[in-house]
Amino acid sequence: MLREMFLILVISILLLGTAPLFAESDVLDGEYDFIIIPGQGAEMGELLETSEVDVKERLNLAKKIFDKQEKKPMIILSGYGGTLKVREERDVEAEAMFQYINVSKEYLVKEDKSFQTMENAFYSKKLIFNENSNGDVNDVFEEKVLVIVTAKAFYRSNYMFEKIFNDFDDVTIISVNKQSSVDKVREILPMIATELVLNMPTDYLKLKSAKLLFILVDKVRKIL
Repeated sequence: MLREMFLILVISILLLGTAPLFAESDVLDGEYDFIIIPGQGAEMGELLETSEVDVKERLNLAKKIFDKQEKKPMIILSGYGGTLKVREERDVEAEAMFQYINVSKEYLVKEDKSFQTMENAFYSKKLIFNENSNGDVNDVFEEKVLVIVTAKAFYRSNYMFEKIFNDFDDVTIISVNKQSSVDKVREILPMIATELVLNMPTDYLKLKSAKLLFILVDKVRKIL
């Protein structure tokens, strides 16, 4: 069973795990109630800028969509940081994104608890429910959600958000760049862990398991 699952994941990632090439005009012409931007690191109050980091591009696209829509979407800026170290407020990913994006602050929501992608998805979903706390819970599932994830981990991010937002009617997940073949191969082992975690029976156990895996990876990273 595990062997079969492993082979399916490997083949899926290698053959299908490419970030979809989207026509920017199609995205700009869409109408969304929420746009979610998972973070990708911040230092000294600035968003990281490397060849593997595309968070500014994703925020810039979110602003374009925001400017074009007549009914303005809420933009969820999601992330505390990619390591367990305690951060100054300016180095929290959500805060750094909040300071960068040139959008009226009343339309921005900071999700500053998540350390990794699965938490990005769970906590952002919770915020959408909080924003609709006075309405019918069934109306929440009709909200149109756009998630702009990094190309570096597109396949895994896409898989997580699809699974966690599976009760929503309209969720679109895109990246601004194409995922490289090298990054697709790097996704294989994390995807196996992701599949195991997402098969936990409750959201509580899924989040706890994801956190334990994150702590383990963080400790290994420090040793190496």
